[in-house]
Amino acid sequence: MYIRSARPIMQFFLLIAITLFAAGMLGALGLLACETFYGANWEVIQNYLNDPMLPGAAGVLKVLQLFNTLGIFLLPAMIFSQIFSPQPELFLRINSTFSLRTTLAIVVLFLAFIPITDLLAWLNDSIHLPSFLSGFETEMRQSSENMQALMSTFLSMENFGQFLFNIFLMAILPALGEEFFFRGVIQRLLISRTGYVHLSVWVTAFAFALMHQQFFGIIPLLVLGALLGYLKEWTGSLWASILAHFVNNASIIVVMYFASYNMSDLESLATPNWVFVIPALLICGGLIFYLYKNRVAALADDDDLEKELNVES
Repeated sequence: MYIRSARPIMQFFLLIAITLFAAGMLGALGLLACETFYGANWEVIQNYLNDPMLPGAAGVLKVLQLFNTLGIFLLPAMIFSQIFSPQPELFLRINSTFSLRTTLAIVVLFLAFIPITDLLAWLNDSIHLPSFLSGFETEMRQSSENMQALMSTFLSMENFGQFLFNIFLMAILPALGEEFFFRGVIQRLLISRTGYVHLSVWVTAFAFALMHQQFFGIIPLLVLGALLGYLKEWTGSLWASILAHFVNNASIIVVMYFASYNMSDLESLATPNWVFVIPALLICGGLIFYLYKNRVAALADDDDLEKELNVES
């Protein structure tokens, strides 16, 4: 029995329940792994979270990140797709591929998008809230600094083995998990139940941005999430957004390792340089237009889901 005929609100409540259950189970396994392999109990982990620069913090926090990504995103999406549809691969749209030309366009698009991301991040960081929200702004900026410290710990790589593990942990796994969950399940449900593709893409992108808990990075994350959503719809394949997400994350890791940069170097590079921004805007605009013009089907239609729902009829 599948839940594809249940009310939309019940489907979303079930997705939340599955996510909470999977996150709890995998989170507990992550804590057990930290205790078993690193001797880090909850108190030690709390200290590492408060100060990721402490000796020994990197390994423990990476283990937690591994289990959290699996439990919050990938596992719930896979479970939900199995109980929603008799053809989960069709529901998620992982049963279709795209051309080599499209693959190259996506890779170049997201490499060229880096200066635009920096521009959006700079604009986002320039925002100052009204004085009566100064306390909230201070908390958000402190949270952003803590996230930067955590990223600095994660991206500190002493050898090629650590580089490969970071590619897996911070590029491959998030690309799979977050795309399965957001574009594969949430966006798919919203489009199929409302019929409003653009609204569904941007609502999903907003949820994606909020999930990262970076108020002073929400604008670039929102734009990134929307672009990932449109790629999935234009190509008819979740693998397009997975590829794009991977390129976006992996490019930072590659630069950090092979150019021997640290987070402070990246922050200095994040200041907009119009010599790069203007060509990036032209390249990205052209590639987005190319991908849109070569989209596989009209955005407003969801014929695949209709075929899927008729399997049991």
